[in-house]
Amino acid sequence: AISKHVQERVKKYYKHDSELLYPPFDSTYWKRVKKIISSKKFRPNLYFIPKKEYYLVVSRLEPYKKTDLVFRLFNQSKQMLIVVGTGSQEKNLKKLAGPNILFLKNLSDSEVAYLYTYARALIMPQNEDFGYTSLEAQFFGCPVISYKDSGSAETIIDKKTGILFDQQTVKSLSSAIE
Repeated sequence: AISKHVQERVKKYYKHDSELLYPPFDSTYWKRVKKIISSKKFRPNLYFIPKKEYYLVVSRLEPYKKTDLVFRLFNQSKQMLIVVGTGSQEKNLKKLAGPNILFLKNLSDSEVAYLYTYARALIMPQNEDFGYTSLEAQFFGCPVISYKDSGSAETIIDKKTGILFDQQTVKSLSSAIE
């Protein structure tokens, strides 16, 4: 199993124990990316995005990712949200999105790393098996706001490297952001 979260599911549904083996994280690669974005030569085409004034979602835009929950909250709050990704729900989410929600796609790893570096937090409202983007964000010093019942919660130190919230509701997510 790739997380304790998945290990529990295997036990519950298949009545079997499983070995826990977390996916690898290529810190050497991400250190190279960090070096690129810190160089004076790096000029992302994201100059129009104010640093530390936005929240971030990096995800496939699919129903189980619960990004609509984030959109409903940010439409109420008017804070800036940047969404990186594509998927079957992209068209519906764009209709749901207010003017404070910006969609980006086809970004390089360096550009995503830049967004992690300057975001207030990465938001992960979904029940994720592991949550690799959580590791990426934390590597770049970006706190993660994640649903507690998720594999990504295993990589977050609550109230230190991020915040875990209890329910997949606007109210619970709002409290975590506050």
